[in-house]
Amino acid sequence: MNNISVILPAEVIPPNSIVTKLNGTKEYQLVKHINVWLNGKIVNKISSDDNTKFILQTDGNANVVTNDTQLIWKTNADTLFQFLENILDPDDYK
Repeated sequence: MNNISVILPAEVIPPNSIVTKLNGTKEYQLVKHINVWLNGKIVNKISSDDNTKFILQTDGNANVVTNDTQLIWKTNADTLFQFLENILDPDDYK
């Protein structure tokens, strides 16, 4: 269950996370690549450039956001805790 909302720039939000725009309620999936399938095979892979990511809607539409775009990350306590452990250096807090 996604019961925590955190505002972060797109570049630090984990891939495949559920996000919303700051002033919206529509949920998107944040991804770096989009695979186009035909007859059970990937026929095209679209990758965003180094400074952008895709936000995918449930209907298949995609938008591009820059890495510095502030988004609301919908997550849970366990995932947030793991995220914080990965980005924080424990030596900074001794």
